[in-house]
Amino acid sequence: EALPLLYTITSNGGLIRDEREDRVINRTLVDWQVTADILHELESFGVFFCVHLDQVVYFQNDDEQYVRNKYHIPGYMEVALTDSAEGLVRQRREGAEKIFLRTDDEPLRQEIRRRILAKYPVFCSSSSAHNLEFGVPGSSKGTSLRWLCARLGVDGSEVMAFGDSRNDESMLSMDFGATIAMENADSALKKAAKYITKSNVELGVAYTIEELLKRSYPGI
Repeated sequence: EALPLLYTITSNGGLIRDEREDRVINRTLVDWQVTADILHELESFGVFFCVHLDQVVYFQNDDEQYVRNKYHIPGYMEVALTDSAEGLVRQRREGAEKIFLRTDDEPLRQEIRRRILAKYPVFCSSSSAHNLEFGVPGSSKGTSLRWLCARLGVDGSEVMAFGDSRNDESMLSMDFGATIAMENADSALKKAAKYITKSNVELGVAYTIEELLKRSYPGI
């Protein structure tokens, strides 16, 4: 609220929006047929999943109660229910910004990851220890942030990037001015970052920005 977002990068880099003009300025989509085939396989595995289509996150009707119990959906995300995510994609013939699945079954999760990557031209990442997220190869938070910087004429040395999950690794591995991992991030992400700050629950992002401002403007 104090710092209104001018641009947003979501779906692991699959979608970039200009929030002031309320419009999409870049999208990187998984082919609709590939999307539909992946959703068909996920259905056969019996795991919870959703698909991001044209800025809307589609969950299946059968999972409505699960979504209400397990997920806090941010206000900037539009959510909808459908009888069949696969059927919706085949009907609309529209590619996905991201395909998401969750299961606490580690062996099953690894089997799904292996099978999907072996059969389809997609990239796999995760934002927690319990999910998988599929998108377009070469598209990531890091590449999308680079794209936005080029569009705005911002040099990478002027960028500060924070991350706490494995899907932030592409961003924190780039040569930005400051790449910062949260204290609660996993070890791989901490190794990729230049700096480590306080955890999410300790308001690490706000703390770091405040410290930077104090150094830049003594007496603030």
